[in-house]
Amino acid sequence: MIGTVNAFQISGLDEKEFWQFFKACAFGKENYEGDPSLQSIGRQIAKALKGCPLAARSVGALLNRNVSYEHWKTIRDKWKSLQIKDDDFIPILKLSYDYLPSHLQRCFSYCSLFPEDHPFSAATLVQVWISQNFVQCEDIGKGLEETGLQYLGSLVDLGFFQKVDRHYVMHDLMHDLAQQVSAKECYTVRGLQSSTIRQGIRHLSIITTGDDNDKNTNFPTEKYEEILQKIRPLQKLRSLMLFGSSSVYLLKSIQTVCKEAKCLRLLRVCVLNTDISAIHTFLNPHHLRYLEFIRVSETKDMLVYGDYKDAAFPRALTSFYHLQVLDVGFSGNISVPAAMNNLVKLRHLIADAKVHFSIGGVGNMISLQKLKFKVQNISGFDIRQLQSMNKLVTLVISHLENVKTKDEANGARLIDKEYLKKLFLSWSVGCMSLEPERTKDVLEGLQPHHNLKALCIAGYTGPTSPTWLSSNLSVTSLQTIHLVNCREWRILGSLEMLIEILS
Repeated sequence: MIGTVNAFQISGLDEKEFWQFFKACAFGKENYEGDPSLQSIGRQIAKALKGCPLAARSVGALLNRNVSYEHWKTIRDKWKSLQIKDDDFIPILKLSYDYLPSHLQRCFSYCSLFPEDHPFSAATLVQVWISQNFVQCEDIGKGLEETGLQYLGSLVDLGFFQKVDRHYVMHDLMHDLAQQVSAKECYTVRGLQSSTIRQGIRHLSIITTGDDNDKNTNFPTEKYEEILQKIRPLQKLRSLMLFGSSSVYLLKSIQTVCKEAKCLRLLRVCVLNTDISAIHTFLNPHHLRYLEFIRVSETKDMLVYGDYKDAAFPRALTSFYHLQVLDVGFSGNISVPAAMNNLVKLRHLIADAKVHFSIGGVGNMISLQKLKFKVQNISGFDIRQLQSMNKLVTLVISHLENVKTKDEANGARLIDKEYLKKLFLSWSVGCMSLEPERTKDVLEGLQPHHNLKALCIAGYTGPTSPTWLSSNLSVTSLQTIHLVNCREWRILGSLEMLIEILS
């Protein structure tokens, strides 16, 4: 509207450059000069893609699954039957989607619930898929999370996701495709522009980002309520996600939705401090698997994402026995009820370290995969709490000065934790009770399983290595070791062997 020149229309890649890129995607190398019949089919397809790199990557990955004349001819013939219009690449991408195995189709189409250009965390995305039972383990030696990451890797290789830095993103055209193929089960309320809502949808998201700068008095709550009233029946609803800080004004409106949706498995909701203590009152604890709170602060002029202050988990939340993921964010402290350890199926607790430190009897939570544990001389907080937590993948143990003997340290049974990949052990700096021989005995008793890949030791005051890290090196899978403030450690035995293992 304010431009001084005409809009510049961006065309596709140059035909020659595009053919090189297409060959790299389809044959695995851009200088392929092999089978002429395959090249002929490839050129026919590449010409129709009009220089679009995303289409080349998607169709090329599909062709690359089976570099044979029969497979390529089948793809070409199916592609021709789609009667593709100029610059309409969705049918081409849909063809690639149709060739996906059913489990990858479910995972991809579900992502239509997220806003466009949403930066996906691999861990979060996999946890969401698991909550919907989309991830199935066929290999006994692999966990659900590892299998889910393989699913994501396959979708990246096939062009449905792109990795950008530490996150994953979905191209706009892929997002459009996800919406199209998920229309029977997923629906997104984007602002006040709602289309026809199918009956009996299973997954619902509400995106209010366009209204995030509005004050409470200006937010169109009633109009959103009118849209929500059209979403019936709710007995089949499995997911409810809210995006945008202003969605806190819809919390009362979605109470009815949650009460009717008795089989809800996933809830992602923006909350004020005062909302947390009451959120459980309209949730059914029997089916909920994933619960995520996004903290919002109310300022004079607008809503902003912030930290928790004087918030507390309601005791009733401890009866959500099937909960697998509880995500309250890493910033801000929240008070924990005494019976928090009832959540025996909780796999992931995404929260400030103080929340982890406050869980008494955490040893009951045997499904946890990541834990920050502070050893304390109080019942329910001793290091033996870790004994049966054999699903841990990442473990941080601090205040090890409160462990007195090797036998006490051995009570953590780190040697039994075959899934443990990252281990952080620390003693408090400057603690007067750090006797070198005692700390050496304690470290000796904390021998990890040989599958451990990363080890960090901080504040250790012993003069020598534990036997499991020296002459009798048992951590044979170790890839990194990080030593911090271990100033008295004079001898790192069998350094040559250790360097060989790390390399």
